[in-house]
Amino acid sequence: MKLDLLGAVVAAIAFVAPHACGARENTAPRGDWLPAPPVLRSLCLRPYSQTVVVRLPSGYSGYAGSFSWGSRYLRVDKVTARLHQPGMWAADLGGTSANEFGWYPMRMDGSSAVYASAVDGAIYLDPNTSGSVVLYRRGTGAPGSGEFTVEGCRVDQRPEPTLRPEIVVPHLPREFPWASDRPASLPITGQPVQLRSR
Repeated sequence: MKLDLLGAVVAAIAFVAPHACGARENTAPRGDWLPAPPVLRSLCLRPYSQTVVVRLPSGYSGYAGSFSWGSRYLRVDKVTARLHQPGMWAADLGGTSANEFGWYPMRMDGSSAVYASAVDGAIYLDPNTSGSVVLYRRGTGAPGSGEFTVEGCRVDQRPEPTLRPEIVVPHLPREFPWASDRPASLPITGQPVQLRSR
């Protein structure tokens, strides 16, 4: 009898105590107790990333480098270019899209140049071609160094419509051999080039 009385007292305390303290029973569905699953923001089965080192000897005001990605379309997500020394004033991304080679101007963001598809528009470069990045700097008295990085995704097809390249880049000097007659792919791979600085 004493054990029954003790059990009844314990059960009464367990029932009354939470309600007396203002606590409420959790009636939320069991799934709400678990952390939310991670959200996939971008799905890419074949990611692409390449960094090219830039080396400029003294006397040169520009650098042209190339990158390639194989037999699929390259969706360009982001391109960044920078020199470790001050003086870079522009950069351009070049490539073949829809069988047409052209240039996409990159935006200056502080001391770096950037092309981001979220801001500047999506680019899908054709398979079995190569892309190019050209950096321009003021002053040629000292050697320079830096790098550019291309990030994207290799995909099986290009959506329509796609961003067409700007064939004429206003700040590309006329003395530059590609300004008037641009070849389907650039002959210079990772080479300093003579450009007129601004």
